[in-house]
Amino acid sequence: MRITLIMVMSLNGYTTKDNEDDIHDWVSAEDQQLFLAQKERHDCIIMGRRTYEAILPTITPSSELPRIVMTKHPERFTKEGQTGLNFTDASPQSLAHKLAQNRYASALLVGGAKTAGAFLNAGLVDEILLTIEPVLFGAGHRLITGLHHAVSLDLTSVTQLNKRGTLLLRYSIRKNERIS
Repeated sequence: MRITLIMVMSLNGYTTKDNEDDIHDWVSAEDQQLFLAQKERHDCIIMGRRTYEAILPTITPSSELPRIVMTKHPERFTKEGQTGLNFTDASPQSLAHKLAQNRYASALLVGGAKTAGAFLNAGLVDEILLTIEPVLFGAGHRLITGLHHAVSLDLTSVTQLNKRGTLLLRYSIRKNERIS
């Protein structure tokens, strides 16, 4: 199972503007197009509860592209007859194993910071797609939290997405390499 972490951030490292979880007012159309294209390339989407709650007004569950929400309390969210939307308190390792057993070849990990940290800690992320928008915020949520060790990356490509200077950075993860 291949897991790709995709996130967008301000130039100074915030994934949200102040305490607003909705990113749609500051991300570029090109980043949104990138995200839609990446959704088509993966078998499922994994996110944390806060990310789910932030995108809830725009989400359309589909059995063709299942969405898995990591939460400590899945019973608070599960609704009868719901298709394409699954809530779990499984560890990242258990979830990845279960998805691989069910013949999922790839997953798109969309955040948030705590969920990204948990998957990176478990050594499950293979690639990071990071869009950097040319904006600066005074406060907000950070890209990744709860990381227990350094993760070594290789930059595989840099693409300028628009004239304003939105950049897409693509990194591969150096598995089994620890930084002292």
